[in-house]
This record gives sequence, structure tokens and C-alpha cells, in this order.
Amino acid sequence: MARLSGSMATASVGVASYPEHGALVEALLDRADNAMYVSKASGGNRVSGQAVA
Repeated sequence: MARLSGSMATASVGVASYPEHGALVEALLDRADNAMYVSKASGGNRVSGQAVA
């Protein structure tokens, strides 16, 4: 966590990898976006990804 002028900044990151999570850019962005919302719903300030099936 970084403090900027009394404010706190955190990062919630979603990760997807090619080709395991998709062959098209749109599919990869969708998987990474979904994983980011998992990070946010889990309290934020973390990195999330999805298991490869």
C-alpha cells in the first residue's frame, strides 16, 4: 500500500495467460477482468487469476 498525501492507494489485479485462458484478445481481457473483480470482492489489494481447466 502506498500513502499519497494522507490517502491510501491499493491495487486489485486480474491475470490471464495466453493461450491457456483464451486465444483471442477479447477472451483474455474478459478472463482478466473477471479475475480482477474476484480480487476486489475478496477485499482488494491482491492479485487473482483463474485455474486452467
